[in-house]
Amino acid sequence: MITLTGKKVSEGIAIGKLSFYKRDSKEIRRIYVKDVEKEVQRFQKARQKALQELRELCENAAKEVGEANAAIFEMQQMVLEDRDLVDKITGIIVEQKLNAEYAIQNAAENFLSTAVTADKNYVQGHDADVKDVTNRLMRTLARGWKDRMLMDEPFGALDAVTRARLQDLILELWAQGEPKKTVLFVTHDVDEAILLAQRVVIMSARPGRIKEIVPIDIPHPRNQETKMTPRFMELKNHIWGQVYQEYLEVRK
Repeated sequence: MITLTGKKVSEGIAIGKLSFYKRDSKEIRRIYVKDVEKEVQRFQKARQKALQELRELCENAAKEVGEANAAIFEMQQMVLEDRDLVDKITGIIVEQKLNAEYAIQNAAENFLSTAVTADKNYVQGHDADVKDVTNRLMRTLARGWKDRMLMDEPFGALDAVTRARLQDLILELWAQGEPKKTVLFVTHDVDEAILLAQRVVIMSARPGRIKEIVPIDIPHPRNQETKMTPRFMELKNHIWGQVYQEYLEVRK
């Protein structure tokens, strides 16, 4: 026999088939951040937003199902306002210079494991609720990227002609878009980087670090003919020179 524990949703006994729902677990990447003050502000802004959402949920739940059933949202607010948790998250961001998402996940796990010794009775037995708070923070942080797009080598496997057509299409779509979206475009093609970008970020060899940020001062509109202009060639020679230096370092 298997014994399961959890929060009840209604009184009484139910007999029937039981299905398990497992949420997809997403890997939280450990990312180095240069501007730690800005990252702390990003976390605090997400925390305040999550607190406001929980207050509204608590008020609405109290009206609909009673204060006793709405208490869970009060408990989650307490987690977000817990100074030990907030200080731990802030400390990871500032001292280790890591992204807010990683700091939240790391701090939450530590928060749960030390709840008993830290005499935080309100947390004990509420692991799932602490995880819900963590997920709420993650979702709030993710909303800040709604006007941003990540494209990781989307044209890498295409033939040259199709690749050129799609590059032109990207430029046309970006020019027509209002408001403009920020696109983080990963590529190993120097020509492609210069043609599409406002700034080209050159990465160093392992461990990967930002080696140089090159502003692309070629005016729009751009197309494939842009690749034959003198300024394009100047930028290409400079960027390729930096990339080639990294290649030589790896060979040593």
